[in-house]
Amino acid sequence: MESLAIVVSILILITILSAPIALLLTSAFVVNRSATPALKILRRVIVLVVTTLGSVISAFFLTSPIPLLLKVISLLSMALNFWSLFREFGRKNE
Repeated sequence: MESLAIVVSILILITILSAPIALLLTSAFVVNRSATPALKILRRVIVLVVTTLGSVISAFFLTSPIPLLLKVISLLSMALNFWSLFREFGRKNE
């Protein structure tokens, strides 16, 4: 039972931290610092992996019979993940 609690805690932690990490990576400060093509590609790959993982786990929590607070956290996380994807890939190319 302890290992199940650890797995659930890790899933909740991924859900909570994926959006702030993705938003940090798409901030103007980090975007301006990654001007070289290699850093830009690396940043975009990391944003894509983090937001995909966070969105999938958030969708899992949204469809599961769990308390309302975790569903709200999952919904906010998913919205922020989609916003960070828009900030990264939805902008006009420089």
